[in-house]
Amino acid sequence: MQLFLPFKTLVLVLAFLLGCALSQGLSTSYQRFQDHDEADFFLNNSYIVLNAIQVTPDVSGASIANMSGRSLHRTQFKLWNKSKGKGITRASFNTTFVINISPRTTPGGEGLAFIMAADHNLPQNSQGQWLGIVNADSNGSSNANIVAIEFDTRKSYTEDLDGNHVGLDVNSVYSIKQVSLGNFGLNLSAGNDTLVNVVYDGKNITVFVSLRDGDGVVSRTNQAFSESIDLSAYLPQNVFVGFSASTSNFTELNCVKSWEFQGSDIAMPPSFNDSENSLAGGQLTPFSEIHGR
Repeated sequence: MQLFLPFKTLVLVLAFLLGCALSQGLSTSYQRFQDHDEADFFLNNSYIVLNAIQVTPDVSGASIANMSGRSLHRTQFKLWNKSKGKGITRASFNTTFVINISPRTTPGGEGLAFIMAADHNLPQNSQGQWLGIVNADSNGSSNANIVAIEFDTRKSYTEDLDGNHVGLDVNSVYSIKQVSLGNFGLNLSAGNDTLVNVVYDGKNITVFVSLRDGDGVVSRTNQAFSESIDLSAYLPQNVFVGFSASTSNFTELNCVKSWEFQGSDIAMPPSFNDSENSLAGGQLTPFSEIHGR
């Protein structure tokens, strides 16, 4: 007996499959990094060494001055979508990571950042104050298509708050929001593990910071800042997520020791009567409590 699917049903099935293929909610977890995890990343002057991402090189006996690097997950995250008659649907995300910055000069420099970018490639000449985020040509340009949470270890220009701050960068290293981590008793250049939690609900981005000791015990969690921002105004629908860092004549090791990222899935199959995707915001499953790590 032959079975024939009605044309409309067939179209709906194909639409569903297409929607699944387009689905770009991203969920990933690295409690520590293994050598084989390098296959998951675009590594630009970055390496996995000693169970951590060395976002800028850690080269024994060789100069690490004036370096920049990027390590971005190969799977793009769908940050927003637009449907006919329904406007823009924005994804939410929750990411937690442990960074460790160890100066090799006094002071060290320059810093490390969590980034969301249109391009996984490392900009040329993005060492020094540019933190691997932009360079002198792209800084301040809307074509940079990058948003970053920077952890800056050196006051390298007038706009820098100090040499120990967290900032929100939009297409520029001139942060639109900066907070000194000294306010919370944290020193990025002390060689300690800093636990960071970044949460975006589609309207606001909130950054929490804590100190984690060698036994994994986390100090009091501090909200560094919460800033209203529509990421869809600055970034394309699909972005790469990960880390960048840099050194200058002042140097440091820029390490990411663990990373979890969970983003909502806003890609849904198109309805039969709509030529564009019909979207619904996904539900974000919370991470385990930050103190329970």
